[in-house]
This record gives sequence, structure tokens and C-alpha cells, in this order.
Amino acid sequence: MSAVLDIAESMSDLTKQFNSYLVSSSYSTYNDFTVKLDNNTTYMPSLILVRDPLKITGKVCIGAPDLAVEIWSSSTSGVDKINRFNGYLQAKVQEYWTIEPDTQIIFTFQLKDGEYVAKSYGRNSVVPVGILPGFEVTMFQDSERTYE
Repeated sequence: MSAVLDIAESMSDLTKQFNSYLVSSSYSTYNDFTVKLDNNTTYMPSLILVRDPLKITGKVCIGAPDLAVEIWSSSTSGVDKINRFNGYLQAKVQEYWTIEPDTQIIFTFQLKDGEYVAKSYGRNSVVPVGILPGFEVTMFQDSERTYE
């Protein structure tokens, strides 16, 4: 499978899992939105979760989303990864994930006392969503998932 298809499949699966859970939540998911963290820092993560609807203007999130998810391709540079990590940390994004379909690894970063606490997960791991206590997602499963 090509990297583009792996990314699209990962994005689709993750969005379905979040949307299924968030039906009765105050959070909303947004795909491929521009995130303007400050006047000099703008990113376009794969997925964001935002509780405050006033942060959304058109297809732009003004300020830090509650959760930012980046799905990396094998061509994403290490410098870009570091810059985004630091940008999200400086903006105090509560939770930041990176998903690497090629290696099937998910890294989560939760903001604690001004620093990110990192965890990594592999294939078929249950990944807790820190900003949504009790909610977990599974990526890169061996079997098909059904959504309610």
C-alpha cells in the first residue's frame, strides 16, 4: 500500500473513532484545518479537537487546539517534526499525537506542568485520549472495526 493510502486510511479510521465518541461531547473534530498558534506559527495538522467553538473561523483554528494529531509520511523531515513539537509545546496544546503509518507507531504527548510527557504505542495498542478520560482509540488493527 502506498504511503498516501496509509495516511488516508489512518486519518479516516481515527476520525471515525473520535466522531463516534464525541456525539454527546462539547468537543468537535476538524480535519486539515489551519491552526494559527500565534502571529508567526501556523500549521495544518491532520486532525484537531477543539472544545471552544469561538476558536474556529472558517477553516482556521485561532489559538491552541485541545488536541493536535499529525500523521507523518516517511518523507516528513526531522526538523519539521521538532519545530511542530516545540510550537505545540510553546502554545500549550494540551495533547499532541504523531502517527507514523509506515512504522505503525503512535507517540502521544500530554502537557503536564509546562512539559510534554511522552508515551509510545505500537500496532493494536489501546491509546488513551488524555483530554477525554475514559476514551481510547486503537490504530493499525489486525481486524475490522465497527462504529456505532
